[in-house]
Amino acid sequence: AKVAGSPVDHLLLLEHEPVYTLGRGARVEDLLGADARLDVPVHRVGRGGGVTWHGPGQLVAYPILALAARGRDVHRYIRRLEAVLVATLARFGVAAGTRPGLTGVWVGERKIASIGVGVRRWVTMHGVA
Repeated sequence: AKVAGSPVDHLLLLEHEPVYTLGRGARVEDLLGADARLDVPVHRVGRGGGVTWHGPGQLVAYPILALAARGRDVHRYIRRLEAVLVATLARFGVAAGTRPGLTGVWVGERKIASIGVGVRRWVTMHGVA
């Protein structure tokens, strides 16, 4: 509906059943790490980024927005997502930040949020885990 011109933006908040998703930058070989669970389904998806695990207890957010009305700048959109995550975590008392040259949000040395977006006809899909 958004691609067809609907003026309504959406934010989907959900949890997935256990699944690995492989973004455009991922290879199946990336799953062979020590913590990979071979009984979990694997799906290639049309977003940026590498391998992401999704499962119960993990909040996933999918903003569906028209970037055409927001400057058609995917990098700026990703930086804004990071800023929103850092500000939201701060409201919950969690001190988080970004890292130069990397996408996502960290608390100390641990990554707390991964970002992988796809854009079709300047409409966003995929999002934040």
